[in-house]
Amino acid sequence: FRSQEIFPEINPQKTSWATCEGEPCKTLIVRIANKRLLTNLTPEVFFSGALHGDERVGPLTVTELAAFLCEEYYGDQEVR
Repeated sequence: FRSQEIFPEINPQKTSWATCEGEPCKTLIVRIANKRLLTNLTPEVFFSGALHGDERVGPLTVTELAAFLCEEYYGDQEVR
């Protein structure tokens, strides 16, 4: 799937971020939530690990943040 189609608010200009073999690149999305507590009013936050120029830290930083949130959810009230 294309994240730009599922979450159009992250790309309101509907521009292609990048192309992969002539097609818009697919962007992986991780949604971290307690599904039982979600409502239509639950706020969402978008963290982008997109590469900018020669920066390589973005994808790893977002991946590590996702892992941290999942690992600490039950043990740390501030994470929850």
